[in-house]
Parts: sequence; structure tokens; C-alpha cells
Amino acid sequence: MLERTLVLLGAGPLPELSMRCGAETLSDTLGLPLTTVVEGQSPDPSLVNLMASPPRLIRLAGDPGSLHHEGSSWMDALAAWKCPVILLGSPRPDGVMPGTIPAFTSLCETRGMVLLGLIQLGGPWLPEVRKRDGLPWLGWLSDSRLDRNRPDQCDAAVEAVDRLSIIIRSRLEICHGLKATEASSGRP
Repeated sequence: MLERTLVLLGAGPLPELSMRCGAETLSDTLGLPLTTVVEGQSPDPSLVNLMASPPRLIRLAGDPGSLHHEGSSWMDALAAWKCPVILLGSPRPDGVMPGTIPAFTSLCETRGMVLLGLIQLGGPWLPEVRKRDGLPWLGWLSDSRLDRNRPDQCDAAVEAVDRLSIIIRSRLEICHGLKATEASSGRP
């Protein structure tokens, strides 16, 4: 089990069922309980409550960049709270990644968010093409629920999830180590 809360955001519109299945698979793999928060909830009060509870995987349903009546967005709040974030993105039917994925990645960077990386949700995983994207890809998840107890589950899907778990844990250690070094050196 991880000792840190993670937040899962859609990099553009994603089918609800696909995002929920991907989040459930990640939750099981990482050993974190899954909590779903909807975009309409006010970010700061929600994060106060969520961060006071044990580590979990938070799935934000909706647009994390939309502004609330108080003038901030979930992305602003997650940046202020230094919550590690993973973006989920799905390819179009022709296999090409939509422009929302690099746009959301840039938005995370300009907001100062702790972006662990992106996960491709569904579609064929083409590592060579993903490397050319120049984006911080973590790997691939099936857009259907993974059940390790079912013998008919694809070995590639199980291997991909196991690989994702290792990569996410590694990125968290690196990010946490960098934050600890910055704090001890007096840098923000």
C-alpha cells in the first residue's frame, strides 16, 4: 500500500465507465481505497477533508480545469496542496492521441502541479509512438475492469498493470525525495 494520496484526472473528456474501470484497477493494484469526487464540489474544503483521511486514490469526475464561483479550479487547489496527480487519456478511434492530452500536461506544468505522468486508457499501446509524443507516459491500462482471478484476462493487461504499479511507486519516491531535499535546503 502507498503512503501517499494520489489524484486521478482525465486529460480531456473520457467515458465515465472507462475512467471508473481504470481507477478501480489502479486502486486495487496500488492498495489504495478509491474515492470519487465530482468537479462541482468546492476543491479546497473537499481537499481539507480528503487529506485528513488515510491515503487513497481520488478520482475526479469532470473537468479539473473549470473555474468555481470562488475563482479557483481543482487544478489550482491540487497544485496548492502539492497532491501527486496522474492524468488519464484515451486515444481517438483512429489510435491518435487528441490534443487535449498535451494541453492538460502543459496546464499541469504551468500550474505547478506534481504530475507523476500520464496513463493511456484503452486503445493499442504503442511505446515507440508514445516516446515520440515527448510526454511523461507511465504506461497503459485497459478500459475495462481487470480481475486477476479470472483466467480469461489478457496476460498483457495484467503485466501492464504490474508495470504501472512499479513505475508509479518509483515516481512517487523521486517526487517525495525532491520535495524533502527542497524543504531541507530552504527552497520553496
